[in-house]
Amino acid sequence: MTTCVGGSVTINGVAVNAGGVTGTGTANTIPKFTAASTIGNSLLTDTGTLAYTGNGASGAAALLLSGTIFTGGGATNTKPQLLVEPNGATSTGWSNLGTVIGANAPSGFTGNLFDVQVNGVSKFKFDAAGTFTAMVGGQSFDQFGNVTASGEIRPGTTSSLSWLSRSRLQSPSDGVVELSNSAVTDFSRLQLGGTSSSFPALKRNNAVMVFRLADDSADGWFTYAGGNCFLQADQTNATTTFANINNCTINVTSGRRYSFRAVFYLSDSTAADGAKLDSNGGAATVTNFRMQCTAFDTALNFSTQQTTLTGVFAATTFTGAGMFECYGTFEPSSSSTFIPRFAQNAHTTGTLTLARGSHMQWLDNGP
Repeated sequence: MTTCVGGSVTINGVAVNAGGVTGTGTANTIPKFTAASTIGNSLLTDTGTLAYTGNGASGAAALLLSGTIFTGGGATNTKPQLLVEPNGATSTGWSNLGTVIGANAPSGFTGNLFDVQVNGVSKFKFDAAGTFTAMVGGQSFDQFGNVTASGEIRPGTTSSLSWLSRSRLQSPSDGVVELSNSAVTDFSRLQLGGTSSSFPALKRNNAVMVFRLADDSADGWFTYAGGNCFLQADQTNATTTFANINNCTINVTSGRRYSFRAVFYLSDSTAADGAKLDSNGGAATVTNFRMQCTAFDTALNFSTQQTTLTGVFAATTFTGAGMFECYGTFEPSSSSTFIPRFAQNAHTTGTLTLARGSHMQWLDNGP
């Protein structure tokens, strides 16, 4: 009860001296005693939203909750030291061991329970569905272990990319990549595109690489388009001028060592015009070249060997349908093309036909 008698003010029986408390304040700012009898502004404002504008300092937090964390109660009354809990939320699931910071949103809330940002960019967030996303060095991680990177993913020098108790991918040295099992003692196969017999795989067999089906049920096939050729339609030449054989351009690399086999099915409408073959249609130069050809028509026509690309294999007559069968090796000194050529050995009235199905098979034997 407050009374005023003769200018003296008493609150609940305690005399208050006139003018004993002084000071001024600012609208919407919660006051505090700045001295024993002086009121001023605190750092708290209330404009419908409670705000605190304190600054951190060395050895001092801007906002400090220094009380003892409550533990030992039930799931309902062991409240967190700091709790954000809007209306509509039922607070019955807290640990009886205590909680430092708690957030309890009402049912139906679908936003973020926690979101740490730097200048408006989220760095770590945890949403109502239990999904968390973290941004580290431009890479996004979620609770399922998914990583989305806008930059590079860089394991340490001696680290690896690995699957739990499964395969590893690591780099023993710059420019070298190693695939291995979890123990880094072996490796089975690399499946390409799928796991069934509809897909290929590369398998290690001791020090040999084997092409297998992805399910390892049988051997697979390897096709090198630049190293094989197959004539898809008959090709003719009614002159003695060499013509490049269609679809038979072989790409070769300087310093490699190639071996090959060729079968050319030939027939000349005039036997006396004969047939000839050379290897000078491409642009690759040679370090070493050797080619042995055997020609058959009604019988063995010739068997001879050439050691230059311009060397000619010639049958002065060629009766009926026959073939040139050739084996060779080629060590190019430039990276370019190898193209075989064919023509009549002489021309009167006949036409030489190189039959569909003529082909070459090349093997790269390494440097």
